[in-house]
Amino acid sequence: MYQGIESGKDIWCRHDIPFDNTASVCTIGMVNVGDSFAAIKKLCFDEKKYTLQELYDALEADWVGYNQMRKDFLDAPKFGNNIPYVDEIVARCYKMFTDFVPTLGTITGGTTVPCGM
Repeated sequence: MYQGIESGKDIWCRHDIPFDNTASVCTIGMVNVGDSFAAIKKLCFDEKKYTLQELYDALEADWVGYNQMRKDFLDAPKFGNNIPYVDEIVARCYKMFTDFVPTLGTITGGTTVPCGM
């Protein structure tokens, strides 16, 4: 059995190692991204309660002076509560991620594998 540590080679000089343990990209926080998109969809596009410029201004101000708006965004529907449009947005985020990651090569010429948490 090949022992990578015993070879004395670092991770970037491993072309003769018969496996590649650097071939995955793990997403962390994708549900938060989907929840954010869902809140923007609901409040800016569907209900037209806020404009994208107002959202931009609130974010630039770190919500200071935008208390009600911040509350509305925090109270927007979230993933995992059996709300189809939110679940669909999160699913689309993961789909885009899993479609893109395999296009990234590894240092050994392999295919990068997506994973999630």
